Amino acid sequence: MVSSWSIFFMVFSIALCLLSTAGLFLLLRKRLRLKIAPVFIGALSFFVFALVLEQLLHSFVLQRGETGDIALLYRPWLFVLYSIFAAGLFEETARFAVFKLLKAKYTGVSTAISYGIGHGGLEVALTCLLAMAANLVLSLMANTGRGIGLPEAQAAAVMAALAETKPWMFAISGIERVSAMGIHISMSVLVWHAANTKGTAWLYPLAICLHALGNLAAGLYQAGLLGNLFIVEIATGIASGFYVFLAIKIHGRLQ
Repeated sequence: MVSSWSIFFMVFSIALCLLSTAGLFLLLRKRLRLKIAPVFIGALSFFVFALVLEQLLHSFVLQRGETGDIALLYRPWLFVLYSIFAAGLFEETARFAVFKLLKAKYTGVSTAISYGIGHGGLEVALTCLLAMAANLVLSLMANTGRGIGLPEAQAAAVMAALAETKPWMFAISGIERVSAMGIHISMSVLVWHAANTKGTAWLYPLAICLHALGNLAAGLYQAGLLGNLFIVEIATGIASGFYVFLAIKIHGRLQ
């Protein structure tokens, strides 16, 4: 059986995902006059730039050799630098290009916030919300004695993985997505100014570097250079909080 604490933290993560996306939009909609169109545009640009174009680059750079290994992983620091700067370059370029196209129709920093919610929201849905919802449904079905619709051996393996995962691991996913959303929105504000405010084009390359830095701990963990997941989440959370503070300060000075 999957423990009650595991199920509780699955629900917790699902709630965080919804609050940091739809909840955040609804909370700020009237106060900041957010519009829905930039939300969908942000989601679409994430799909095109991060899930299509960036993945095409990965397919060349991170090719597997005859042994099935990725050659770049044998140079872990190079792998980390590539992975964090590739994400920063593609996602911040998406923001810059979209804000240049939108500025004739959508004005004000509210566009950046709406875009950031959409951009980060699709990532939240694909990396946490859908998986956590599936885990929750499977856990509830198994705990109530119902089959999960898979062959017996496969079902046993899935349920063993869910039962053996430490409960707090299910909470980590939702907390990580909240931190990521802070980074997405703050970077959107910086790049919006780069695209719309005279003399601030330097904010675009700054956003690329800050985005890469915000992903550094996760990149180190992925490359096996950092083994403590708590340190990864703390570092990402600190980066997110600092970037939100920085975006507010820069926006205030440019008003």
